[in-house]
Amino acid sequence: MAGLDGVDRRVFDPDKRGSVRILDDPGAAARRLVCSRITAFTGEHEFLSTLSKSRVVLPGEGVIEGDKFVVYPTVEHALQAAKSTDSEYRLAILVCKDPLEAKRRGAKAPGWDKEGWKTKSLAVMEALLRDKFRRHKGLRAQLLATGTKNLIYENEHNDQFWGICKGGGKGGGGSGGGHNHLGLLLEKVRADEKEGLLAILFWAKQIFRALPDAKVHVDMSVMRDGAPLPEADLSFDRKSIITFGKLAENDVPVAHPSTSRFHALIVASEPYGPLLIDLEAANGTFLDERRLEPFKGALLTPTSIAALGTSTRRYTFTFDLFADAKRSLAMYEILDNPLKLAAARPELGVFVNNLPKDVTEEMVLDFFSECGTVLSVSLPRHKTTKEPRGFAIVLFGTEAAVVAALKLDRDPMGGSEVRVKRRKKEEGGAGGAGRGKVSEDGGKRKEEQRRNVDHYCPSSSSSSLGGGGELKTTAAAAVAAGTSGADRSRDTNKHMHHRDEEYQGRERGRQREEGEPYRRSRSRSLSSSGRGRRKREEEEEGGTVEGGRWDARRRHSSRSRSREGGYRRLSPRREMERDDRSRERGRERERDRGYDRGGTGKMRRDNCSSSSRSRDRSRRSDRRSPTPPRRRAERSRSP
Repeated sequence: MAGLDGVDRRVFDPDKRGSVRILDDPGAAARRLVCSRITAFTGEHEFLSTLSKSRVVLPGEGVIEGDKFVVYPTVEHALQAAKSTDSEYRLAILVCKDPLEAKRRGAKAPGWDKEGWKTKSLAVMEALLRDKFRRHKGLRAQLLATGTKNLIYENEHNDQFWGICKGGGKGGGGSGGGHNHLGLLLEKVRADEKEGLLAILFWAKQIFRALPDAKVHVDMSVMRDGAPLPEADLSFDRKSIITFGKLAENDVPVAHPSTSRFHALIVASEPYGPLLIDLEAANGTFLDERRLEPFKGALLTPTSIAALGTSTRRYTFTFDLFADAKRSLAMYEILDNPLKLAAARPELGVFVNNLPKDVTEEMVLDFFSECGTVLSVSLPRHKTTKEPRGFAIVLFGTEAAVVAALKLDRDPMGGSEVRVKRRKKEEGGAGGAGRGKVSEDGGKRKEEQRRNVDHYCPSSSSSSLGGGGELKTTAAAAVAAGTSGADRSRDTNKHMHHRDEEYQGRERGRQREEGEPYRRSRSRSLSSSGRGRRKREEEEEGGTVEGGRWDARRRHSSRSRSREGGYRRLSPRREMERDDRSRERGRERERDRGYDRGGTGKMRRDNCSSSSRSRDRSRRSDRRSPTPPRRRAERSRSP
């Protein structure tokens, strides 16, 4: 049934999970519009007005503690005082008891530029509103409670700049005409306050007039119980505002239980310098053991020590407020020095490879002379031979010269096809990081070889042969001279044979003194070269050797017993010769008898002659074992 002033219909309600009956009212849209906006800044919404009592400070003036902290009773007082910098005029505005009186005096401000004031007043009003709702937690909560309602400042005194005039006129947004700048700024501040940290950063930047980020560099040092904490030290480059607090979104997160979500901040102020500000933290912020008042700037010096709450950590700061000028000066020095410019820009260089052996810097300069200005040529050489290593680094002054140099790739120079490619950032004058790594690995390998030689060649040897010291010198000299790996291996094996000889001699002497039968150690058995050397020594000395050795006959019998035991140690060279001989014999058998290479073990009859087949048949018959006597007896008894 339709109502008198509406239409009855049913719609689906997702909360109730079913359809509900509603009555469309023609005036419902108008009532919803009224409920979605706030137009009267009076009564419960008086806190939105600039005439409400709320202590604020002017941006960048009177914001630090002490006599330099000047606070105005309302936003209107501070707005009128910002029209002039005259101290007497501002004092007269400050003592006004009524904001309307301050507004009337502001109309007669000395040196007031009415046309320019409209643009300036917007920035001043935004800063004052941010300071108002930052200093007063209750007012901030009331502003956030307005939700998403439109804030429209309607007035009856024809203020169309900050609000909307009632009773008609051109403009939009309300019943009358106007710009509603106050309402729009309030909505902007409300949106930033919902973000939390964003509102704090905007407030600090505008109220304390923070320097541009590019001008500031801050180094922070941390101490705990008087001891430094290097791992907690931080550096902030291009950052004029640094926040401290428990939340991770702060620049310096502090996880101590006594810290607040947003505890304090540091601002590099343009009028005053570095300032420390407490953000109304519950447990306070301390500077040189003195608790700071909330939202008042405290000057920081290089010797100042800051603390947060009851935390035992102490913070000291070093500020550089001219970092951008130093960066510019360094850049100018680089621009004035072409070599520094080329070093700062690796792309202004080429890597030249496959150079001839007799290459010189003059040859490289002549090769790239038509490309452009060549700043430097780096031609690395070997440390010992002083000969070129076959590559070079060439630096140019412009990108065009580099492009022209790259076109010379594969052009001849001194009989070699030169390769030219763009220089990488990690490639230095010595040929790049990759070549340095190879050289380092090579040095490590040489050092390891030296350690191995020193391990097998002790400085003081008790060998009766007296060859330990000479071997050590020879091996070390071989490593230093860059001899081949086979030569160094032979020297090392030779010294190992000497070590085996010494051990065998000492063992035999001990067993002879104690009357024990000699037992040859398999792990210390001598190689053939060691036995041959000992045999020659015995022949020279008449069959016996001094120093605890026995004569040749006993040694021969010991060797025989060792062979009978089935153990015989060969030198690596002898083992290689034995393996080569075994492989050669296998190849000969394969050629003679025609073995199948496929691994079946059968003979290839098609490749074998009749004589070889008969010979193989006879060999197989020879290898056939005769019938055992027991089997022959069993066969004879069987029927």
